[in-house]
Amino acid sequence: MKIGEVCLETNDVVTLSDFYRWLLNVPSESNDEIHQTIICEETMLTIYNDGTQKDNDNRIYLRQNNQ
Repeated sequence: MKIGEVCLETNDVVTLSDFYRWLLNVPSESNDEIHQTIICEETMLTIYNDGTQKDNDNRIYLRQNNQ
């Protein structure tokens, strides 16, 4: 199985995106506070703020890449 996309929901898109860009060694090209996409090889990491207050339970969505 290959994971095609992982989506993280957060109240602080910029900080979480900066962390994953640093961790994955991906250059930063966005400073959007609502939605950022980080692509590393075959997997896309999306970090999103839907405007609701998040609690400490992180919501992670996995989508299988069918290619």
